[in-house]
Amino acid sequence: MSIVRQILEPFGKVTKLSIKDNFCLYEAKYTFLSSAPLDRLKETLEIHLTRLNQSGVSVVITVYDNNPIRISSDNLGSLDEKVGLIVDELVYLEGDVDIEIRIDKEESVNLNIFDLSVFVEHIDSLSLQENLEAWSKFDLSTPFSVDVWEDTEPFTTESICFNSVFPNVNGKSDAITSESCKLDKLGKVEKRDKCGHFANAAQFNFIPNDFKVCCDKNKQLKNFFNGLFNSFLIVYLSDFSSISGDTIKYRLKGYKLLSGSVDFSDLMEHDSSELSRIYEWTYLEGNYTDKIGLARNIISIHLNGECILSIECGTSDSVKSGYDLYLKDNVKQYIEIKNKISDFLQSQSDKALDMTKSMFSMFKTGLWTFTTFFITVFLLRVVNKGTLSGVFGFEVYVVSLLLIVISFIYLLISVMEINSDRNRLIEKYSDIRGRYKDLLDKADLDKIIDVETVSLKERLYINKKRNRYILMWIITNLVILIAVSILYCSSAGSNVERDIETEKVNNLNGLEVFTSKIPQEDEVIVTSQEHDVRVESKLEGQESKPLTEVSSASGLDLKSK
Repeated sequence: MSIVRQILEPFGKVTKLSIKDNFCLYEAKYTFLSSAPLDRLKETLEIHLTRLNQSGVSVVITVYDNNPIRISSDNLGSLDEKVGLIVDELVYLEGDVDIEIRIDKEESVNLNIFDLSVFVEHIDSLSLQENLEAWSKFDLSTPFSVDVWEDTEPFTTESICFNSVFPNVNGKSDAITSESCKLDKLGKVEKRDKCGHFANAAQFNFIPNDFKVCCDKNKQLKNFFNGLFNSFLIVYLSDFSSISGDTIKYRLKGYKLLSGSVDFSDLMEHDSSELSRIYEWTYLEGNYTDKIGLARNIISIHLNGECILSIECGTSDSVKSGYDLYLKDNVKQYIEIKNKISDFLQSQSDKALDMTKSMFSMFKTGLWTFTTFFITVFLLRVVNKGTLSGVFGFEVYVVSLLLIVISFIYLLISVMEINSDRNRLIEKYSDIRGRYKDLLDKADLDKIIDVETVSLKERLYINKKRNRYILMWIITNLVILIAVSILYCSSAGSNVERDIETEKVNNLNGLEVFTSKIPQEDEVIVTSQEHDVRVESKLEGQESKPLTEVSSASGLDLKSK
């Protein structure tokens, strides 16, 4: 069944003169007998022209006689008049009459084909570049329907569906709806441009899937679309490609440089299963940059000749195996990087511990300085004087205060130093993260080294230790200050008592001198109460007198004693 045949049916037996069917125009010329009955011509033309008009095509039927009569689908109001003229004219004609059916397809959204075999002959006559220019006029980003106005077997690619407009016995079309057209076409084009250059990219925005055959009941269409499919497989796997006329040129940089050109006729018959599997694997998922680089390397060393079409069977499996090894190496490198970061974190933690230990060492050094000083002072004083009395004098007290002041200055310097080292240590976390941000995924890097959390943790640890040592340092200095003050006050009191005892001893020494001058026959008793020393005579009749009086009588001067 064909709509053209249905239109010509009222004209009886017709003879085909010529048919042309392309992307823009259908034009067919026939002859029929002037004696044709023309039964139901008006009704037949009205039904079919209306349907064609609704599909977006414009139909003009011309009957050639002495005065050509044209019937247009855009002016069906004059159909009665035109049919009447044809009937009237045929009465006076004998023999064959020429009739032409011209259908303009430019305004239709879909592609309309009225004679599929003629259309296939047309696309076969075009070059590869001309075919792509024709198909580029249609939007293949969604399933694109090609309406065939005759009975035909369904034929589909992943983006194009050739469907007969006539229903089958079940009232349904045989077309297969292509779900693959929903693929991310734009994403694949972006990947191609990222690692390759297609010279005709501005003209032909296709992906191989647009022409991948799904239902291949029409052998002529199958070969044609297989050629287009293979062409874009080469485009999407090569570093550089261009299409000119019937030839596609390519350059592929792998372990070996592969460069050449292929005719469209060779591409139509070629079994592209290996290249197709490599393409699907490369562009489907995963890291495209790594995969396309590896695929090009493997392809370049798995060829039976110098042409990309001579690829060895099983190359796709080699590509996948190579990628698995590549991933294992990457995993090894990833583990090494992760271990390096872990070692860095551990070393930073050790540095934080060393920082706090260094402050504690400073504290011990200051404490040992005090200890050494006091031990030295006490030992020297005890050795020289043989007693602990009066060991801590004013000079020692002043030196002790000076050491305490120096200790506080030393504390301030230590705090400034540890704060500076702490800030520098925390900054290194951001530095190490910035160093690996180009190698690792941001989320994964945040998981391995969470700069904010780690920095806060180290800062709190260092600050806690620092504050603890500051408190110990201050308390120790205060204890030493209090102890020094107490020792100094005690030593000052001991010195006063020692001076009084010294004066008493001197007075007694003077008394011994005095008694040595008293006549031996006089027996005297010397007594002392407080500071009043008296001399008593044991001879009868002698009374006791104060030492001063006795000394005066004896001619001794004891005032200085």
